[in-house]
Amino acid sequence: MMRMSRRASSAIVSLASSTEESVLPGTISSPNPNPDLQSGSSHSQHLVTQSRGSSSSSTSKSTNNSLKFSWKSVVHGINKLEDAFNLYNEMLSMRPLYHVIDFTQLLGRVVEMEQYSAAICMYKDMICKDAPMNQVTMTMIINCYCHLDRVDFGYSVLGLFFKRGFKPNFHTFSTLIKGLLRENRFYEGLELFRKVIRHGMFPPNEFMYGTVIDGLCKVGKVEKAIEFLRAMETGNRTCSPNTVIYNTIIDGLGKDGKIDKAVGLLREMIDKGIAPSVRTYSSLINSLSNSGRWDEVGVLWEEMISSGIKPDGVAFNCVINLLCKQGKVQDAVVVFERMVQRGEYPDVVAHGALMDGYCSRDQVEEARKIFDAMIAKGLVPSILHYGILINGYFNKLKMDEAMNLFRKLPLKGFTLDAAIYSIVLKGLFKVGKCFDAKETFREMQAAGITPDFHTYCVYLDGLSKSGQVDEALELLQEMEADGVYLHISMYTIIIDGLCRSGKLQTALDFFNSLSSKGLDPDCVTYTAMINGLFLEGLIDEAKDLFVIMKENGCPPNLITYDIMINRLLRLGKYNDVLVYLDEMNERGIPLDSCSISARLDSLSKNIDDPLLFEIIQKLNSGGLSAVR
Repeated sequence: MMRMSRRASSAIVSLASSTEESVLPGTISSPNPNPDLQSGSSHSQHLVTQSRGSSSSSTSKSTNNSLKFSWKSVVHGINKLEDAFNLYNEMLSMRPLYHVIDFTQLLGRVVEMEQYSAAICMYKDMICKDAPMNQVTMTMIINCYCHLDRVDFGYSVLGLFFKRGFKPNFHTFSTLIKGLLRENRFYEGLELFRKVIRHGMFPPNEFMYGTVIDGLCKVGKVEKAIEFLRAMETGNRTCSPNTVIYNTIIDGLGKDGKIDKAVGLLREMIDKGIAPSVRTYSSLINSLSNSGRWDEVGVLWEEMISSGIKPDGVAFNCVINLLCKQGKVQDAVVVFERMVQRGEYPDVVAHGALMDGYCSRDQVEEARKIFDAMIAKGLVPSILHYGILINGYFNKLKMDEAMNLFRKLPLKGFTLDAAIYSIVLKGLFKVGKCFDAKETFREMQAAGITPDFHTYCVYLDGLSKSGQVDEALELLQEMEADGVYLHISMYTIIIDGLCRSGKLQTALDFFNSLSSKGLDPDCVTYTAMINGLFLEGLIDEAKDLFVIMKENGCPPNLITYDIMINRLLRLGKYNDVLVYLDEMNERGIPLDSCSISARLDSLSKNIDDPLLFEIIQKLNSGGLSAVR
């Protein structure tokens, strides 16, 4: 993994400154309205009476503006669906009826609450009661149908536009296009866009292009979105790409793993004089961070700060996370504190990254302080935060603290899942509590929680390393019989356990049976088998398997070479060692920095041997990119 350069790290530190209601009202009424919105409420009804009265009298303009503002305040103060319908009934009972803007604002509030079915219900009642509506009202309903993945019903509303004498605007068509793309009706969405342009209904603008580009990116059609970006540049120049459109595509490319192309678009923006925003940099920083490209994160962070752009929470979270993963926890704390100074209050993600950073350095007590401080700030920890602490306690061999936290989770309202059980199982095996791990695994199954891939790997590995490889093998065979999806990693765990238990022949038989199961050994599988052959003194067989591994298109990794070189050095096979060192050099594989000094110390005792001297020279020369 690439490590962040000292310069980039310093730069970062120094520069850091609902689910839809299933049951809707059968009638447009509410049994339990908010008292402030009841028909007997003096506030809302008096306000409405004043507002409607003022429209027919010669009141001052400032009074009208004040009443409009008060009406908006009433509407935006609604947080319950029943209150919205109660106010709607009041409005229908008044004569003359309220203005279309008032009805539309109330309907808009229901949409803002993401109660799309309820909004449609209100709209249909408005039609029956002949309540006033306009293009904005009907476009809102099209949007509701699109959110419910019923764009076909949205088209039926479009038909009513013409029947009522309304002319759809670009917002109306953009909403339909977005709905089609949301339903993966890719070609229909693009055809509608082209029809709007072709028939000259209105000139294309940034909003329409942005809708299409955003929809394409959300369904994974980023390359097609780029085609529309280029079309904007080469069209009739009625509109040009802006920061929002570039941000949408950059974010889509990052999620697609095409980070270099995303960075290229950033450079293109700057060259064209289109100013990047904090979202531009945050999206790229997040993508680079997820890909482990830490040095580039530091460069972009520095560029963002020097451009006068204040980082947002996403950027801060990414930088805190990468610093923690690089072991620079104190630097992460500095960024964390400067985040607060800049008015960006760290969220649960930033706190979790710091906790994980401390636990990775066996400082679980510091992680607990961060956890407690987070709760004191009113932030609600997730089960992931508890998992970080539980893992930290196990790593410090504090089993009681870890298990106490685990047992409290259901009492705090958390639903236990395979992920949290995996953490506990791994911890129990780590502290040597194999029996407790078995009991916990059985408890998990009894609770109806199905172990996932990671859980099975943890459990099989724990059994194997606890000297119970036969039980692990039996479980794997049961999984085969039950039709559980089995990955090569699970078989590798068993092969490694058999080799370490001195059951080489069983391991070889198991290894040779992989092809009949439709599985191909990976690098880790071959390495485990090679190590097993060395453990039994079968040097030639180990070397032969190393060759077969490469012939089968599975290149050895650093661990494979490390095993080969260490085993051969102990056996005095210096010529072979030189061959493998040269091979590593050709492939650009560095030696494990943790084992170099020990290896050199063991070799220096026999420095008179010319082959050993040559090996030491190679290690010291840096020709293998080794760092002493």
